[in-house]
Amino acid sequence: MCNIIHLKRKMSKITKQVKEYLKNKPFLQEALRLEIINYSALAELIKKDLDPKIKSTSVIMALRRYQENLSKITKKKINYGPNAEANLKTNLHMFTVTKSNTIFSRVDKIRRIIDFKSGGVLHTVQGNYQMAIITNSGYADKVRDMLEDEEIIREDKNLVSIALKYSDELIDLPGNLFLLTKALAWENITIIDLIETMSESIFLIKEKDATKALSKLNEVMKKNK
Repeated sequence: MCNIIHLKRKMSKITKQVKEYLKNKPFLQEALRLEIINYSALAELIKKDLDPKIKSTSVIMALRRYQENLSKITKKKINYGPNAEANLKTNLHMFTVTKSNTIFSRVDKIRRIIDFKSGGVLHTVQGNYQMAIITNSGYADKVRDMLEDEEIIREDKNLVSIALKYSDELIDLPGNLFLLTKALAWENITIIDLIETMSESIFLIKEKDATKALSKLNEVMKKNK
């Protein structure tokens, strides 16, 4: 009797440890939900991080229970709305610069040379220490000259942006951005930059990935209308 109680407590502890291990690993959770993962291989990986002395069979049992619970969980469905759309913009160039006391006045000057009526693009993304300036490739030389005294960390050329427009209500619904970024990550597509507003996500990616990325993002939005 004591042995049975001990085994139950031990299994409960392992189940809890496995649950905590998977808690912040959404890609593993998704693979378990889709039942496309090798339980034995994942169990060996988890053992290395938790305790190599744990029996693999115990970890596999914990994983199967976790997978069963995942399948039972009903999350609020992401709904991008019937008017959701994706727009592609090609021939973009991105400058990543160190933030300085003069960078904002330079961005203001750059803004004045962009012909927005003719499809000109200018996005700025601020971090604590750096700023990304995204514009059409045709303006790259002029922008580079205007940033002459600034510290340009990196330039990325031959980029495209995919702008997704969807329902305003998604701002308060967890999982929206995960669905989109997951679709690209599973296709090994690098996101160079991401611009977010309340009802729009703009992915900046390499030109070579444009067709595949647009197809995958459209697929996600169509499945969630």
